[in-house]
Amino acid sequence: FLESEDFKKMRYIPISRRRGFAQAINPRALPEDVALLLAYLDEKMVGYLGFLPDDIYNDQQTTHLAWMSCIWVDPNTRGKGVAKSLLKKGMEVWDNKLLATEFTAPAKKLYDKLGLFDDLHINHGLRCYLRFNLATLLPTSRPKLKILKPLLKISDFILNGLNDFRLFFSSKKLPIGFQVESFKKLDAECDRFIELKNSPEFFKRDKKDLQWILDNPWVGGEENDKQDSERYHFSIYTSGFQFTVLKIKENDKVKALLILSEREGAIKIPYCWLEKGCEQIVVKVIWQHMLKRRVNTLTIYQQGLISYFKSTRTPFYLKRPFSRHYLISKNIDKKDLPNQIVIQDGDGDGAFT
Repeated sequence: FLESEDFKKMRYIPISRRRGFAQAINPRALPEDVALLLAYLDEKMVGYLGFLPDDIYNDQQTTHLAWMSCIWVDPNTRGKGVAKSLLKKGMEVWDNKLLATEFTAPAKKLYDKLGLFDDLHINHGLRCYLRFNLATLLPTSRPKLKILKPLLKISDFILNGLNDFRLFFSSKKLPIGFQVESFKKLDAECDRFIELKNSPEFFKRDKKDLQWILDNPWVGGEENDKQDSERYHFSIYTSGFQFTVLKIKENDKVKALLILSEREGAIKIPYCWLEKGCEQIVVKVIWQHMLKRRVNTLTIYQQGLISYFKSTRTPFYLKRPFSRHYLISKNIDKKDLPNQIVIQDGDGDGAFT
């Protein structure tokens, strides 16, 4: 489809080439899985719904299902049941085994009306601010302030000058015996550590899954990304997206493994595994990495790190709590699910962007 003439001629595309080619080599996808539904009205595409195949684990049982990854409906056809038809067809082709998160309020209203989902889990997160970025944050939340963007940039420059002076004196070296390795490819040592730590997780990513994510982000700064961004309704083009893997060791023994994603001055931690009691070292490594990269914000969902952030003084000048809601199809038997749901920030399609 991505290489077809139909795709090339589309005014709006239902999937980017970067996302599509990543989907094609998803290690958890089966050949018969449906990754995309298109809705047509009078031979015109008026909506689409994407899926990301995945597996959930409970003891020795595996359930194959999919995340609803994106849904779009032509504004000119809203109210004609396009979204409803896409959702019902999605449930049909996926045998009523779907997951959803990062949905809008109107989408949740539609899900509730159709009675398709039950609550699965709420992940409580924390956003931490290390440097000032008012020129981006304020106009985004309050569009009327765009006119003040030049003034806000000057404010950021002055505030960050003072802030960087403060951060310079708060920077401390790691204790003797600790080392940090930074790389792009997971090695055998990473694989062993992940296998030791991922048993409680709902999705239990392994080295193969994680390397696929690291090698196939859904956003980028290439010419194809720019071209696709002009025809695609979801974010794809950015000049500053990268993954970094940080391995923290004490006397040559792995104590923590972090996968960081950086985009336009913000860092997320899609995946994190650590030994209990290493929270202080991990936090120090994270903010030293942020200082080196001169990034502004950090978003975390790892509960051990969040507890440390809330109970201990850190260099971040502001911390804001928020949450992410997960839904699961009603037809999936909930008694087969584990009592404690552990979902990493990167589970679903969040890690890719």
